[in-house]
Parts: sequence; C-alpha cells; structure tokens
Amino acid sequence: MPVLHRKKSGRRFLTSERQTISFDLTDNFIIVGERINPTGKKKLQAQLREGSMEMVSAFAEEQEACGAGILDVNMGMSGIDEKAMMLKAIETIGGITNLPLSLDSSHVDVLEAALRRYPGRALINSISYEKTKVDALLPLAKKYGAMFILLPLSDEGLPKDITEKIHIIEKIKEKAFALGLTREDIIVDGLVATVGANKTAATDTLETIRYCKEQGLATIQYLLWSAGAEFYKRQFSDHGHSGGTDHGHCQSLPGTASQLRLCLRPAFAQRRGRYPLYKADGCAERKAGGIRRDGRTADRNTPQATGK
Repeated sequence: MPVLHRKKSGRRFLTSERQTISFDLTDNFIIVGERINPTGKKKLQAQLREGSMEMVSAFAEEQEACGAGILDVNMGMSGIDEKAMMLKAIETIGGITNLPLSLDSSHVDVLEAALRRYPGRALINSISYEKTKVDALLPLAKKYGAMFILLPLSDEGLPKDITEKIHIIEKIKEKAFALGLTREDIIVDGLVATVGANKTAATDTLETIRYCKEQGLATIQYLLWSAGAEFYKRQFSDHGHSGGTDHGHCQSLPGTASQLRLCLRPAFAQRRGRYPLYKADGCAERKAGGIRRDGRTADRNTPQATGK
C-alpha cells in the first residue's frame, strides 16, 4: 500500500503551555509586544539586578491587555546573569499570561537554555547570516522545533541594496531547508531603515515584503510609532498591504492595539479574531493627537504632535 503523505496547510503555529496561535499569509496582523527589554529602561534594569520580576510581570499583563498576541522577552544587560534571568522571566511570564513567547538574545547559550526550558513552540528573535549566529542557531531551531525571524544581516553588516538583502535571505533559507526546516518555520524581517539615511529604504522594504510574499514567506516589520503615523497610514498601509506584508513588532502601551491595527490595515480594525505578526516601538494611545519622543502622548497643538 502506498504511503499517503499529509499535505501541509501553509499555516504557522506558535504555542505557550496553554495556548496555540495560528496564522497564514492571508490573516491580519499579530502584535509582538517588545517592552520586556531592559535597554533604555533604568527602573527595569535596577529591578533585574535585584532579581525582581515586578516590572516584567506588569509589562506582560499590560501588553496582553492591549492586544499583543506574542510577547518578546529580552534580558540582555550588564551586571546580571542573563541566562538565569531569562529562565526566571520565562517562568514568571508563563504564570500570568497564556501568550506564546519570542525569545530574544544575542547569546547562543542563553537562547538554547531558554528553548530547552520553554514549554511550547517559541519564536527565535533572530537569526542573521553572521557565521557565528547562523551556524549555531539554525540547528537549535530544528532541534527544539522553533520558528525563527530571519534577519537579513551578514558579517559585512547591513545589506547595501535590495539585491544583497534578497541574496542574504536566500542563503539563510537555503541553510534552513538543508536542515529540514520549511517556509512555515521562517518569518523574514523586512529590515526597516530610515529614509533620512537611505532614500530607497522605504521602497526596499516594500520590495522585500513583496518578494517574500511571492516566495511564500511570512514577514515581520519594526515600526516607530511617532507623529508621522498619519503619513504611514496613507502610504505604508496601502502599498504595504498590496505588497503582501503580514507581520510586525510592537511595544504596545495601554490603548494602542486597536489604534495600531487601524493604522496598518483599516479594513480589519474591528476584527479581534485571528491576525498574523507585528512589531513597533514607542506605540502609545494617540487620543491627544501625537506621540512625544519619550513615548508619552503629546497635546494635539504641541510641536511634537504636529511634527513641526
């Protein structure tokens, strides 16, 4: 009797101990909350040095309440045992939220310890084409059944143009496939850069998204939620949607989840069911009309709100 091989559905899955989220290339965004990161947060750094998880717990609860579908966890800072603190954070967060986790560290040993301990299918943030990273982390993704964010960087640094970016994506994908990983295990970071530094940055990102969509790869974007959000709503949500963007990263603060979804894909603003991956920093409720550089809401008539 011939062996019947089960066809893949094309859906992606991430899990915690108690919850599974699934998405494919046609679903709406999923917000990835990234506030659990000590970089630039002196109070959080002080608490972590004392071994306290108070702010970590608060950030986890706040982001889930704001609509985050995945929580990113990063414990990278000086003066602590990052591996021990990462394991403690995983245990603490798992006790107060059902959301799947994205494990974020620049150290291979920290990620391996976290993947070994995590009671579910995690997202690795991230794997670049730097030799020390790609050769060590891809086997870990395979070993622990994790999904990973493909970051199109190499030992030479940022790609010079879209051609080099696509070349790096293909090289990492080739290595992943050789290990038995599939398209459904990969989410490509579009590598959003500032137009001020590179005038083709915006179009390069959109071309990356379009290319990945054609290749059947999910994408994830990092968004700086600022006073330029109205321009983003007019430009990126239209062109990005037609190009095929479907994921992103976000530090969600109270009241921002629906606002962010409204900006990114207005047609789905009221849908609260399934939605695939999103990432943004400095998100805050825009009731007053704008966002200050420190992430707090600015008055509608202030220079911060008007962008002047």
